[in-house]
Amino acid sequence: MRYGVIYSFDTERTNKVKRFYPRNMKLFEVTEGDSQGDYDEIFGPKSKHRKLVSKNLLSQVQFDRFIDDVGLRAQNVETMGSIIGFAWGLGAWTVPAISFDDNDGQDYIANAYVTPIPDVELTREPDDHRMERAWERVRLAVINKYR
Repeated sequence: MRYGVIYSFDTERTNKVKRFYPRNMKLFEVTEGDSQGDYDEIFGPKSKHRKLVSKNLLSQVQFDRFIDDVGLRAQNVETMGSIIGFAWGLGAWTVPAISFDDNDGQDYIANAYVTPIPDVELTREPDDHRMERAWERVRLAVINKYR
C-alpha cells in the first residue's frame, strides 16, 4: 500500500512548529503558512498554521513513521476526499481520503487526509459499483489498523 498525505496543524504562537513536523520533512512540501490558519479565535492572534503535502505517495514504512511522528489516529467518518490527487500522479480529480485526527492536544489541532493506494495492477477498468466496494474494503482496513 502507498499513501498520499495532506497534513495540517494549528497551534499557539508560543509553540515551535517543528514540534509538529514529521522527522522526514524531505518527503513533504509546505503549502500553507500562518496567514492561512483558521484558529485565531481558539489560539489567539498570530497563532501558527502549517499545511504539508506529501511530494509523492509514501511507502508503507514511510507512512507508518509519519503516523508515529505526528500521533494521529484514523477516524471512521465520511470525507469529501482530497482534491490534490494530481500531485501523486492520480489525475486532477478528487480522490477518496480517510481523516486522521489528534484531538487530545490542548495547545494544538492536527489533522491529515490520507489517500491509501493499494499496490495492485488492474487488468481492466472496474465499474463504479466495484470501485466503491473496493474503496470501502481499503478504507475499513486502514481505519482498523490505525485507530
